[in-house]
Amino acid sequence: MFLIPVGVSHVFRPAVSSRPLIVYNCVVAADRFRPILLSFPGGKLLEPLLDEPDWQHYHDGRGECRMLFHKLHDEYSSKRPGWEAGLFAAVLELLLYLHRCPAEEGKQAHPTSSPGMEAALRVIHTRFDAAITVKEIAELAALGERQFLRKLKARTGMTFIEYVQSVRMDKACLLLRTTDRKMADIAAAAGYQDIGYFNRLFRRVTGLSPSEYRKEAAARSRHL
Repeated sequence: MFLIPVGVSHVFRPAVSSRPLIVYNCVVAADRFRPILLSFPGGKLLEPLLDEPDWQHYHDGRGECRMLFHKLHDEYSSKRPGWEAGLFAAVLELLLYLHRCPAEEGKQAHPTSSPGMEAALRVIHTRFDAAITVKEIAELAALGERQFLRKLKARTGMTFIEYVQSVRMDKACLLLRTTDRKMADIAAAAGYQDIGYFNRLFRRVTGLSPSEYRKEAAARSRHL
């Protein structure tokens, strides 16, 4: 199981290519969940998990996380009476499990990590809305272009273009969820001046148009 802060780009790949990859996502709105968490005895002990700045990896050796995710999915899908309370209870159980289970790999350096590589990735995350080239970013990493692209692929599972697009789409999704800005403004903030291209790319990545994504996000927010 991975605990990944909102806004951190990531990609999952199956350990065995012949098996389908099934991913369960549970997105917690920290600002909404925090007051409920703190109302429980001992909730303060779990609060740091809502503010964890780095990704963490947990080994679900006994399958407890899997059962909790099945419970979350069942509560959300069935909409039985009291399903909202069931969701909060399951998330609380999940946080308690993570608190008791020490993170295994989150703090370990990635095999492709280096000061130059980290600096290059930070630039992508801060200048994604501008025109950036492989040559420019590779120089920041103190690597040749081909070497940088190989390391980026090993690190993220993505090509340079795919990674930049991923960061841009994350930004667009965040703005769609949290603001009422016009689509053209959001596209520009994500690095796209051509609104038509932005709409096509967004649908290809998410399966929804930007307006559909905004509506679904608003509906989910009302149910939290």
